[in-house]
Amino acid sequence: DPPADLDPSKKEAWDSVVVGRSVNVVVGPPGVGKTYLVARLIESVLVHTPSARILISSQNHETLISMEHELKGVLKPLGNMVVRVQKTDVEADATALRQTSRDFLDAVSRADTAGPLANPYREIREALRPADGSEQAGAERVLRDTDNLLLRSSDVTLATTSSPFIEEMIADGEQFDWVFVEEAARANGAELVGALLLGNRRVMIGDHRQLSPFEASER
Repeated sequence: DPPADLDPSKKEAWDSVVVGRSVNVVVGPPGVGKTYLVARLIESVLVHTPSARILISSQNHETLISMEHELKGVLKPLGNMVVRVQKTDVEADATALRQTSRDFLDAVSRADTAGPLANPYREIREALRPADGSEQAGAERVLRDTDNLLLRSSDVTLATTSSPFIEEMIADGEQFDWVFVEEAARANGAELVGALLLGNRRVMIGDHRQLSPFEASER
């Protein structure tokens, strides 16, 4: 059942999405709570199907950052992993995914280093604080492997429609139980198809009165 705090239009959208169609479209102007609706839908999916994998995609980073904050608030009691693969801004040195990997490895490195796992723990510490060029190469390998592990282990993954991660997941045969495309009206068909190919069930959210996407010749 939909949450009690949803207004009638959102309850109608909720009921439509949960019916089981492979594609749903949720339309509404800015500021009506579409992001909140999506967050609560995802919460419901993960409560009823804890093993579900969910992808959220959008044409721009800001939408994903807002969605990430909303989801982390809603999903915090459930302990689900939310991973955003994009940079926080264009000046950032590392993606949000890479920072999550560093945080994860930092927590692991604090464990007991005695016994047969001493060498792996040493590699983790070197990955976090490489001292020279040789350690830097090993550090990049450890961090890249951790990126991949987290990306494939996350309950919710956020990536822009043009992200190379989308292309990589298609090439690797990855599949998500649900794909949500935010601000779908701003994206053109070529930008939408990658994310939509990755999902069994797809929900496109947007405002039909938004500016139409630029044609390729106008970019």
